Amino acid sequence: MGLINALISMNESYNTFVANMQNMYHGVKPTKPKIMGDKIVILGNGPSQDLFLENRNDFLGYDVLCMNSFPQYNEKDFFSIKPKFYCAVDSMLTNEDIARKTERLDEYIGIRKVFDKVDWKMFIVTWNGLDFQINNSNINIITINRNICMNLPDKRRKKLYLKNQAMIVTESVAVPSIFFSIVFGFKEVALFGVDHDDFKEIKFDDSNELFINTWHAYDKEKPDCCKIRGGGEYFIYEVFEGYMKTFKAYVECRKLADSVTCHIVNYNYNSYVDAFEKSRKYVEG
Repeated sequence: MGLINALISMNESYNTFVANMQNMYHGVKPTKPKIMGDKIVILGNGPSQDLFLENRNDFLGYDVLCMNSFPQYNEKDFFSIKPKFYCAVDSMLTNEDIARKTERLDEYIGIRKVFDKVDWKMFIVTWNGLDFQINNSNINIITINRNICMNLPDKRRKKLYLKNQAMIVTESVAVPSIFFSIVFGFKEVALFGVDHDDFKEIKFDDSNELFINTWHAYDKEKPDCCKIRGGGEYFIYEVFEGYMKTFKAYVECRKLADSVTCHIVNYNYNSYVDAFEKSRKYVEG
């Protein structure tokens, strides 16, 4: 009976997944995977981003994917690199109304001003159903299906991932960037700026309020601590649950990459992401 119940539960999970997937199309099916290239640099916005900017000549022949606020805050580098891909899955960066409500309208507008000047072929990678509102014929959209299938068996998840019919649970834009690289045929992936060490900056005040100091590569000086909890809105375990989901997602990406012979290397040797091979190439001493 135990096996039968397990099979029934598994089938119910799959049926639920299929139903959810239909609901998440938002009238537009996700982009069908095809080979988009061979080698790619994933350029996150962590402090180790500078390792790539200082050593770009070591990666000639690689496509580049940047993300989130890089075009606005690194405009000079953006136009010098001419990245082929840009990834954003945060509705605050893709929807003007949400950007206004969350006080990120300047960022939303700034990114689009940069995109208006793109004169090369570029692709935006984003969640299916998000309207990116870009008016530049040089820029096309690639959509990732954000439906979740973590309760399904490994083989079935892999099949859905590789068809771009499901996505890995995450709270970091670096994960869909890596996922895209795997599913769309890249065989060599170099990671920069994927550090994930800001949890070391979590602090409490005398009122037990929770703060964090997140340092991006484009910050000219160390930013002030930002409140991430107020009035019991969040507890510390909830914050670390978010980190857990992200670190677990990297492991899931590694498994998927290994299954299709995609080699991923993290060039920040001090990164807390332990799912991928690390390189000492830029370690001093």
